Amino acid sequence: GNNVFDLITANALEGSFSSDANDDFEAKNLLNAIADFAWVGNTLTVTFSQVPEPAAVAALIGAFALGVAAWRRRR
Repeated sequence: GNNVFDLITANALEGSFSSDANDDFEAKNLLNAIADFAWVGNTLTVTFSQVPEPAAVAALIGAFALGVAAWRRRR
């Protein structure tokens, strides 16, 4: 699950921004998570997404492989 938070909300933004200031960016070196910062209109939002552990991904792939093997065996 993702959690989205509004960091800054304004009716109008004044001043000048460089093109880099308005670009979306990510913080990837968080503990098992990624933070994605994005401008949505006049609101700066941050979305935190959990990164799955490699063992969890391997377990899902293994379960899928077992399901495919069982399905093929029944055919």
